[in-house]
Amino acid sequence: MGNYTTNDYFYRPEVEEAPEDGLTSYEEALEATDNVIHGVYETHTADDTLTHAESNSVHSNLGASGTVTLTLPQDATAGTKFYFVVMAAFELRIDPGSAGGIYINGSKQTDNMYITANAVNESVVLVCVGNNDWVSMSVVGTWGVET
Repeated sequence: MGNYTTNDYFYRPEVEEAPEDGLTSYEEALEATDNVIHGVYETHTADDTLTHAESNSVHSNLGASGTVTLTLPQDATAGTKFYFVVMAAFELRIDPGSAGGIYINGSKQTDNMYITANAVNESVVLVCVGNNDWVSMSVVGTWGVET
């Protein structure tokens, strides 16, 4: 099959076999995108605790009328990944929970301290690196840290 990039769009084919490896092109696309094409987009208008099973999903505060705090799963394993984007001009807080911290703005923040943004289109991608710690892989805009 072909080479895939992060800008490619994938559509589920009926049943198309790739003769060289036996995978359908859909399965090949999943491998090429680290299963991200199955990610879920969820809007939050109230606080929520995310689960390990929601890894690779996108979360926003679209429709919120005030601050929304999203707590990361406490049972996350290394590689668990979440995408966050501010879609309403209210504070979106990402809380690592009591057992871990977030690496952002050049250093690890204090355990159990959230990060926050409130301007539309600010975004962050967080990946669990084990021990309930999270590293920011991509940061758009200004994300502050709880003090």
